[in-house]
Amino acid sequence: MSNVPLRYPEATDVQPTVTVVVKHPDNSETPYDLTGHTITLIRKLTKDVPDNDAGNITSTGTIVVPATNGIFTIPITAAMLTPTGEYWYKINGVVSGKTVTLQYGILEAINT
Repeated sequence: MSNVPLRYPEATDVQPTVTVVVKHPDNSETPYDLTGHTITLIRKLTKDVPDNDAGNITSTGTIVVPATNGIFTIPITAAMLTPTGEYWYKINGVVSGKTVTLQYGILEAINT
């Protein structure tokens, strides 16, 4: 789907929440229907780390109703932003046992 870099201050008491609008891969004007999806953000050390690696940190997203609009929110936890540096993130949607990558890119924790 889309490669979008995210940049946040190093872990603080404030937990940022990302709002994502997913468009259908075959038509960038059409929202991707998230009906029945479970949304998960995975923070990895690098792009090549498997999604199920024990060192990954995950958070669960919330689909904004109606799901047919392709919008969800997902928290970026403090653990994902410690220590400062560049990480890789991937947001997956799972529906009917099939995993779909919705967004991915660099997650940078910056020193403030």
